[in-house]
Amino acid sequence: MSEIITELAWFPPVFPAQGRLPTQAALAGTNCAQQVNHEIAFIPLL
Repeated sequence: MSEIITELAWFPPVFPAQGRLPTQAALAGTNCAQQVNHEIAFIPLL
């Protein structure tokens, strides 16, 4: 017979009413540039 798992279930947080994506294209571009800069800064550490 299968074992019963008593751990609590996890679920994602409630989706915000305004959404998770920025409403202005400039904010998305800024965020993308920040991510690229973080990746470039991390590469020499490898």
